Amino acid sequence: MRTVTTARGAAQLAALALLAASGCATPAAGPGGTSGAAGSSAAGNGAAGSGAGPGSGGAGTTGAGGVGGAAGAMPPIDGCNGVALTQTGVLDLDLHSVALSGAITLNGAPLPDATASRGALTFVSTDGRTTATVSLGATGAASYALRLPPARYDVGFTPNAAACTATQTSATPCNGGTLRAGVSVTTDGALDIDISAVTISGAVTLAGAALPTASMSRGAISFAGADGGAPASTPLGSSGAVSYRVTLLRGSYDVRFTGNGAACAATPAPAVPCNDGRLRAALPLTATGVLDLDVPVAHVSGAVTLDGAALPTESAARGALSFAGATGETVGVATTASLGTGGPASYALALFPGHYDVSFAANAAFCAAASATVPCVGGKLKTAVGLTADGGLDLDLHAVTITGAVTVAGAAMPTAASDRGTVLFTNVTGGSGSPPSFGASGAASYRMRVLAGTYDVGYVANAALCATKGGAAPPVPCNGGTLMHAAALTGDGALDLDLPIATISGAVTLAGAPLPAATADRGALAFVSRDGAGTVTTPTFGTSGAVAYALALWPGSYDVAFAADAALCKAAAAPPAIPCVGGVVASAVMVRGAGVLDVDVPTVSLSGAVNLDGAALPTATADRGSISFARVTGEGGGAAGLSLGTSAAANYAITIVPGHYVVSHVANAALCGGATLPAVPCASQVLLGCP
Repeated sequence: MRTVTTARGAAQLAALALLAASGCATPAAGPGGTSGAAGSSAAGNGAAGSGAGPGSGGAGTTGAGGVGGAAGAMPPIDGCNGVALTQTGVLDLDLHSVALSGAITLNGAPLPDATASRGALTFVSTDGRTTATVSLGATGAASYALRLPPARYDVGFTPNAAACTATQTSATPCNGGTLRAGVSVTTDGALDIDISAVTISGAVTLAGAALPTASMSRGAISFAGADGGAPASTPLGSSGAVSYRVTLLRGSYDVRFTGNGAACAATPAPAVPCNDGRLRAALPLTATGVLDLDVPVAHVSGAVTLDGAALPTESAARGALSFAGATGETVGVATTASLGTGGPASYALALFPGHYDVSFAANAAFCAAASATVPCVGGKLKTAVGLTADGGLDLDLHAVTITGAVTVAGAAMPTAASDRGTVLFTNVTGGSGSPPSFGASGAASYRMRVLAGTYDVGYVANAALCATKGGAAPPVPCNGGTLMHAAALTGDGALDLDLPIATISGAVTLAGAPLPAATADRGALAFVSRDGAGTVTTPTFGTSGAVAYALALWPGSYDVAFAADAALCKAAAAPPAIPCVGGVVASAVMVRGAGVLDVDVPTVSLSGAVNLDGAALPTATADRGSISFARVTGEGGGAAGLSLGTSAAANYAITIVPGHYVVSHVANAALCGGATLPAVPCASQVLLGCP
C-alpha cells in the first residue's frame, strides 16, 4: 500500500495556513476555509442548501459536499482574490452606508394609481455586488428612502408583468430596463427618479393576412430592450383579428414573435409558427405611436424513414424531431409531435422562416429494450437547412447496433453491495443514452441501438457505493469518467469496455489531533476531480468518534476538500472547535492504484464586533442581516453566515479552515420596503476581500 501525495509534496497535505494576501489588505487576525457553494438571503436566512456531498442543510449554504446550514451567507464572488485569514484572533468589521431618498415620477408627473402593483425600482451597483429594490405600490405618490453601501449604481425599473394583458394597458411600463446609469452614491442626499415611457400600438398579421383562428394560443409579441431588462409581452389569443397596445420604457428594442411551443406537437400543424423569431432589430421607440407587425411563416412537412425503409413498429413512441436555429440565426426551437408507435412516420410544422439544424430526438426508453430497432440515442440529421418558404423535407435515420462486455481493471466486474452503475453513449451532435444498470452482481454487458455518428463513451457510477460509514472501498468506482472519446460508430459491431479503478483510504484529524465531538455533524471530505470525473464525498463524520474513510475513485488528479457543516456556527455562541466553513485542504492529489492519504484539517477561530460607520450597529425594526464568510472559488468556495439579530450589540464568532475569504454583510432586503429611512443598510456589501 503506497502513500498518495499531492503534486506539491506531502508536507502540504495538512494545511493551507501560509496563504498570502493576494493584493488585499490583511486584517489583524484571520482564518480561511471551505465548504460548498453558498446561497444568500436578504434577511439573513440563507436559501436551503444542498451540496454535491453527504447531505443538505437547513437555512444557509452548502456545496462541494457541504452538510449543513446557518444564517444567510454570500456566495463566493468571482474575480475577488479574498483576504488571507490564517490565524486565530479578533477581527472587527465595519459596515458603511449612505442615506438616499427621492420622489418617483412617470414622464414628469406623479405616478397614476393602478389596480395592481406599479412595479419597482432597483439599485444595482455597477460591480454587481449590491442590489436594493423599492416597491412602487399600487396607489399614491411614490417615494423611497434607502440606506446603501457607497458605490456607483445603475437605477432600473422592474415591471409588474401581470398588469399587462391583451385587454389591459398599464400606465407604468410593461418592461424593465435602466433609468439612470452609473450614479455615484457616496454621500447622503436626494435623487429623484423619473420613469420615461411611451405607448406603442398596432395590428398583428400573418404573412400579410389576418391571423387565423387556432385551437390554442397563437403565441405573443415581445419587446426586449437593448439593456437586457425584463421584456414586455402581449399575447395574441386564439381567435379574432389582433391589435395590441403596450407601455414601454423609452429606448431601443428587438421585437420578437414568441410562438406557442405546445402547438408544435399539434395535429394538424397550426397555421401560425410554433417557435420564436425576430421581427425587428434595434428598433428605436422614443415616442408614442403605431407599429404594425407582420409574422412570416414557413410550413414544412415530410416523411421519416429508417435506413431507407419505413420506421418499424415499436412498443413505445418512436421519438420526435427537433428544429433548432442554426449558428447565427435568431429563431427558436420547435419539436414535433411524437412519431407514434406504428405505421408510416411523418411530421408537419409551421416555423418562423430561417436556417435550421434538424435532429432526431430519440426515446431513451428503447435503450432498455433488447429488441428495439429504432435508435435510443439521437443526434443531428441536417445542418443549416434553409426553411424559408413552404415545402417538404424528408428525413432518413441511419442506425447501428453496438454490443460489448464491461470489465473492471481487466477482470470480470465484481459483486458490489448495490448497483454497479452503467455506461453512457453521448452523440457529439447531441443526444445520449444508457443501457440498463449492471445490477449488484453477475457479468456486465450491454446492447445499444444508436444513430450512426461520433460518440463519447463514459461510465456512470453509483455514488451511493461510497456512502457506507466505516466500510471498505467498493470494488467499482463511485464516480465516472470517459472511456472513449470521439469514437466513430458507423456500423454494427462489438465494443468491449474496461473500467479503471483506484482506491484510497486514511484517517481524518483536526489540527493534528482526533476530531472532537460536536453538537452537530462534523462534516465530510469531498474528492473533487480535476479531470472532469466528478466529485465523490465520504459519509459524514457524525457527531463523535474517530474518523476514517475508504473510497473507490476514477483514477486521476483530485483536490481534497473539507466539506464543513455550516450549522456548527451559531449566532451569539462561542466559535466551535470544528470549522463551519471548509474548502480545499490538499490540491492536485494523484490517485492511482491503491494508496493511503491521511487528511488533517487546519482550523482558526475569529470573533469581533460589527459596527456601522465606526459606531455600534443600531437597533432595527427587523433582522439586521448576517455576516458571511465565503472562501474564494479557487480554494473550494464554501460559505457560512451568522445572523446579527435586531438589537443589542452586534458580535460574531466563527471557526473556519485557513485560506482566502470574502467577508460580507448580507443585508435584509425587507428593510428597503418603505418611505422611512432604515437604520442599517438594506443592501448587501463586501467588507473584506475584494478591491
